[in-house]
This record gives sequence, structure tokens and C-alpha cells, in this order.
Amino acid sequence: MFYDAMRCDGVGPVEAIVLCYAVRTWGPWWDASAGVRASRPVPPPAGEAEIARFRSAAEKAVAELGEDAAIEELEARMSENDRRYVPPELMWDERSEL
Repeated sequence: MFYDAMRCDGVGPVEAIVLCYAVRTWGPWWDASAGVRASRPVPPPAGEAEIARFRSAAEKAVAELGEDAAIEELEARMSENDRRYVPPELMWDERSEL
């Protein structure tokens, strides 16, 4: 929803996916069924090289799939193009329980 809202507000697809990834990776998670903040490991902050690599993967995915591609399609393509990119939903086993 966050990605779609940014796109509707005029944010470009690369910037939107980078921001969405950052929020989903480093932002808090909530257990919707219990209404409480979920416990999960927080990855270390991204370095400049990691951010540049991620932005490059996002740019390539947008170039290949087009600006109107869904975030799920873009993330899947980014993972195919760069095996170091892991979509946030696959980072933590406990996330599947949320």
C-alpha cells in the first residue's frame, strides 16, 4: 500500500521502491492478530555501497518491466537480477506468522 500511495502521489518507481524497501526492512512490525509490536531481528544499517547496489537493481527492474509494474513484480525481478537482494518478506522466518 505504501508503494502504491507514493506512486499515486507522483513519486517515481525507483525512489518509491527504495523507500518502501527501507521502511519494510528497518521499520517496526506489528502482529495484526494480537495488535502488538512483533519481535524480530533488525538488520544493521545499510552502507552506501549496499544502497547504490539496491538502487541499481531497482532501476534495472523498472527499465525491464516498466514504470507501471507492481512492486511484487519489481522485487521478483530484482531478486532474479541480483541474488544478494532478498525481498523483506523472506528475511525473517517469523514474518510468515504475522
